[in-house]
Formats: sequence, C-alpha cells, structure tokens
Amino acid sequence: MFLVPSLTSLILLSCDLQYHWSTIEDEEDGVEAGTETIFDALYHLPLLQVLVIDDCRLPVDLDSDDEFTPPKKPLAFPHLRKLTLHGNVRMVTRLLDNMVVPPSTSLNLWYYHVRDVAVHDPVIDMAKAVSFFTRHFNAAAANGAFYSHTDMMYDSGADSRSDDPLRRVTFEYRDPKQTGATPLPEQTTIKHLWTKELDIFIHEYCDFAESFHKTIPCDTESASIHTSQLGTFHFHHPFIAYANWYDGILKMSQVKSLRLTNNAIDVCALLLRSTQQIPTLNSLELEDCHLDGHEQEIDELLQQRPALNIYTTDCTGVEGARLRFEVKFKDRIHWDRSSSTQA
Repeated sequence: MFLVPSLTSLILLSCDLQYHWSTIEDEEDGVEAGTETIFDALYHLPLLQVLVIDDCRLPVDLDSDDEFTPPKKPLAFPHLRKLTLHGNVRMVTRLLDNMVVPPSTSLNLWYYHVRDVAVHDPVIDMAKAVSFFTRHFNAAAANGAFYSHTDMMYDSGADSRSDDPLRRVTFEYRDPKQTGATPLPEQTTIKHLWTKELDIFIHEYCDFAESFHKTIPCDTESASIHTSQLGTFHFHHPFIAYANWYDGILKMSQVKSLRLTNNAIDVCALLLRSTQQIPTLNSLELEDCHLDGHEQEIDELLQQRPALNIYTTDCTGVEGARLRFEVKFKDRIHWDRSSSTQA
C-alpha cells in the first residue's frame, strides 16, 4: 500500500495491515518506496483531516504482551477533523496513546473486548489511556462547553442466530453547546463489543467504559439522556453484573431529563435502588415501551420522586393500570394518543 504525504483523507476498510506499509517520498532522482511500520507510515501524513481504520487486520505487535515498540515521537495530526478506530482494546488503546490530535477532532472508537480483563490488563496503562480523553475534552469543558445529548444503546444481540451473540454498548455524545475559544468535537462515539461467553467479565468492561465517560462533559442541568435497549437482561443475576453498564449514566448528578426506549424501561428498576441515581431527574419519557409488568415500578418511582413527571410515546400494554395512574397521580403522568391500553 503506497501512501502519498499530501493525503488529507485516509479511509481503510477491511484491509490487511498486519505487515508493512510504504510511503512515497519525492526525491531529486524520482520516487522511492520505503518499507515502514504503521506508525512510520502515518507519521508521514501530517495533512490528514480524516483517518478511518475500520475492520482491518492490524499489526500483530499492537496486540502482543511484549513485542510492541512505541514510536519515538507520537503521531501528530494538527488538521484532523474525524478519527475512527475499530479494533480490540489493546490495539485502539496503543494507537491513541501514541497520537496527538486537535481537541475539536470527532472520535468514533470501537473497543472489542476479547479478554477477561480491560482495566487490569498488564500491558495497558489506564492512567495514560484516560489521559488521552482528559486532554481531548478538558479545555472546552473548562470554558463551560458540554454535550446537550447523551445517547446510550445496549444491544444484547438477541436477534442473532449465533449461540455466542455479539453484545454491544454504544455511548454517543452529540449536539455540543460551545463556549470559549476551544470547541468540543461535534460528536463523540465510543462503542464496546464482546461475545456472550465473556459476560462474566462485564464488571471489568464497565469499569473501563466508565473511566472514559467521566472525562466527557455531558452532566449538566441543560443536558438530556436517551437510553435504548434491545433485548432483556437479568439485572439481578448473582454472577453477571449486566446492570453495571448503566452506572455511568445513573451517576450523572445534574441531568433532569431521561428518555427510555424499548426494553430500556428496565432502567426504572435501577432508578428505584436509590434517589441518588440521577437525583435531579424531573422528566422521564417512555418511548415505544411495553409497560405491562412495570406498573409497580412506575408507581413507586412517582411516589419516591415527588418532582418527577412521566411522559409516554407509542407505548403498549397498560390495560387497567392507566386509569389507576390517572386517579392516583393526576397530571404527573402524561399519555400520548398513540400509547395503547392494549397488550
């Protein structure tokens, strides 16, 4: 693969990058091709504005225990607007550890968890990994900038026919409210993927994800959260901490608005654990949810949080509970016309 130093956009999709790259350098006698490592090749592309490495076979040393040698100088992309990296945790972490990008660069990062460890992986320096995000957002956050919408999607992979379906949790931060000279990226997306057989290690993956979530400015009274869940989970499982994925969201202390879509109505049970879970919450929207079986949770939430109002959109399965709610809570629960009392 030959890379020209004047490139402004490099999009690599499903490429085999396990071995060497080449760059083309202009010399007086013509063009000479040099064989280099992935870092050496990218180092010669300082004009990049878009860099995408998606579904590629990356060099094996990025994933090794002891064969990885970092570049002498970090990669510097002063003009980069969009960065997309998809790979296993070690690979993405090592690439970011050795990269410097503008704080306005939009990030799309996919972490494939292929081991039982993440936070405690001996080859990952978590402090250094977190420092990338801290550097990326600190200047804008210090000036009061924040993301007004946080979207979280939890997909169990239940629609897959595989015996070992791929789980996905996506955090998307968008619609930044900009203040000051240093802007937030237009969008930041961080996705975590693992297979069902690794569910037992979810607590590790959750801690890894939350360490990044804490660095992103999204917890303000003007911001809102939207959580979508595909498939159901046993949140009270004695060994698997499925509910831990919601810890980062539930610890947000200033957000007032939460929207739950599909099976994310399960989050109502988590909110009941403590009034310190999103303590300032005053607006809960249930969208495209099946409410049958959740009436008691909704009842207890409204009793536990006197300032809370609930709004339904395209919900089903309410049946006789709707009238009881309207009598007991009057104008604190609002039904749209499309919400059906039928199962």
